[in-house]
Amino acid sequence: MKWITVLAIVVLALVAFGCSREAEKAESAAEKAAQEAQAAAQALHKDLETAAGAVFETSCMPCHSGDQPADGLSLEATTFVAATVGIAGSELDTLALVEPGRPDRSYLMMKVMGDERIKGARMPKGAEPLTAEQLKVLNDWIAALPPAQPAN
Repeated sequence: MKWITVLAIVVLALVAFGCSREAEKAESAAEKAAQEAQAAAQALHKDLETAAGAVFETSCMPCHSGDQPADGLSLEATTFVAATVGIAGSELDTLALVEPGRPDRSYLMMKVMGDERIKGARMPKGAEPLTAEQLKVLNDWIAALPPAQPAN
């Protein structure tokens, strides 16, 4: 009878060890999948940022670049993210130029769309409005920005 008990304990231990190894494998696979998803999201965000930069370059930089950009807002490729994301606009400081994840609350989108809530003229000033495709690029870029994390 003792041998049966010992054998049962050994079998149970081996089964438990095998289950533990399978759980570790599943956890490792889940971690790898999460890392791959994060890398894909970062690549998509970079692509959207590059596309937004191209819109600014073709439509906005005639006025918003150089040593003295219009309204102090540089939309050059190296500065547009820092100059817009989470930054209050000079015309309506109750809204950020770009509110991460919220194109509907981003003053920059309101300006290029000619929204009735803007102050001053629709942008680009004195030029043709942005195309539907250009507006979608800016909208998608803003929507993909991760919301600001509250300070702890």
